This record gives sequence, C-alpha cells and structure tokens, in this order.
Amino acid sequence: MSIVNYIDKESNDPLEVKVGFSYVSVENARMNLEAEIMAKSFDQVRQEANHTWETLLSKIQVSGGSEDHKETFYSTLYRSFLWPILLSDVNGAFKNAKGEIVNKGFRYFTDPSFWDDYRNKLILLGMISPDVAADVIKSITDRGEIRGFMPTFFHGDHASTFVAGSYLRGITNFDVKKSYQLLLNNAFVDGKEAGRT
Repeated sequence: MSIVNYIDKESNDPLEVKVGFSYVSVENARMNLEAEIMAKSFDQVRQEANHTWETLLSKIQVSGGSEDHKETFYSTLYRSFLWPILLSDVNGAFKNAKGEIVNKGFRYFTDPSFWDDYRNKLILLGMISPDVAADVIKSITDRGEIRGFMPTFFHGDHASTFVAGSYLRGITNFDVKKSYQLLLNNAFVDGKEAGRT
C-alpha cells in the first residue's frame, strides 16, 4: 500500500512527489511517509541516501586495480545490499506469515534467496551489517515458528548454513534455541515446508 503526496508548483518547476509504502496498511504508509520524508526536500532525501550508501560501501576499502575495476566492485557491492527487503514499518509493525499484524521489536525482512547466497552474500551481510543479518535470522525464525520449518529455497537446506555460520562468526543476538529447533525440524521432520514429504 502506498500514499502519494505531491507539491503543485508553478508549471515550469519540476513536480515533486513523495510516496510512502507499507505492507501493513494505508495508515502505516501515511505514517512512514510522514516519519521518513514528508518534511524533507528532494535534495535532503538525496543527500541522506548518498550518505547512507557511502557509509555502507566505505566499510570496504579497495586499493589497486583500475578505476573501472573499482567501479565494478562498488556497483556490485551496492547491488548485493538491495535484497532482502525490509517489510516492517517505522513503528516496527509487520504482517507475519499468518497475515497477522504484529510488532516483535526487530526489523522484519523477506527471506534471502538462500540459493548459493549462503556461500557469499549472506556471509558478506554478516560481516558488513551484522545487525541486519541478526534481524534476517529473527525474521526467518518468526516465519519458521508459524510453518514449523525454516524457509528453504529450491532444494537443500541453506538456512542451516546461514544461521550456524552467522552464530560461529559472533552474531548471537537472536533466539538461538528457537532457530536451532527449527533447523532440527528441517533435518529430521517430514513435511512439505522442509522440502521432504
């Protein structure tokens, strides 16, 4: 759901449109819009976005190589952080796997694709943004508690590698026992959600 606000200026001026999104409700879309950008100009939003991306991307410093190599590296690094998508609103509310509106005190993300991401992208996420990696684990655990299993992708059980690897690399600010139990379900309990019937 989204709310659109526009500022009608003189006909020769560019049209400025502000959009608020929410996966929860129109009211939350309006709240997100007001909290995040309503009082800001286009230039302010652009500067804040530039600062956010610069802060994230500058966590890795590249030396050597050509300018084309650096451009390729940083544009690829940028793209690696476009997924998973944040589903919760500024007040923390989100729709869980049952469609219920809840707020559990963490940022709720979509499932990562898992297919091959567990080898590289999810490790990178944990290194660069461990707080986001922890919230992704909390999100998949929340969905897992409703379904009885951790999410899987295509075939294999890559959530186990993501969760265990993150834990071994020091990301422990999630409910380890709940996540572990769901991973055990994936390994030992038959069920469509686990990819085994």
